[in-house]
Amino acid sequence: MPTYTSNYNLAKPLVNSAVDQDLWGVELNSNMDIIDTTIKTVSNAVPSAAAVAALVYPIGSLYWNKTNATNPATLLGFGTWVAITDRFIVARGSTYTGTGGAATVSLSISNMPAHQHETMLTNTTAPYGTGAVVSGGDVGAPNTRAAALTSSRGSGTAFDIIPPYQAVYCWERTA
Repeated sequence: MPTYTSNYNLAKPLVNSAVDQDLWGVELNSNMDIIDTTIKTVSNAVPSAAAVAALVYPIGSLYWNKTNATNPATLLGFGTWVAITDRFIVARGSTYTGTGGAATVSLSISNMPAHQHETMLTNTTAPYGTGAVVSGGDVGAPNTRAAALTSSRGSGTAFDIIPPYQAVYCWERTA
């Protein structure tokens, strides 16, 4: 009955059997042990795929996938991952240091550039003393002009400020 190597159970040939008349099995058995030990050493030195991926995706890393919504913990076999949804990613710097922004915005008066709306009213025929008094002059006097404010326009409806985009699944490694 043959003997086997200790790590991978490689069969060693029988030594000094009728088939092994030249005693070649002694050297072959010794080589089988060396091969077995070398394979074991190499396999121990090669990191697992999960260990390599953990080096590629340290805590704080982002994982992106355009079509697969599966949690990277399942796909990669390690880590704790939190989905990032409904957010744009922007490079961190002195202006952008955390989270913020809004999908829509409503302008207020302070957001608009300084401007005026003016309507000129001219009276060329009415006698003095008639007509309405408007800021800047009496429109009742012939050949006079005065400024009047226009009516209010706009509804204040919020509008999108989102640039063209490509939606993808994004996950952050947290542990």
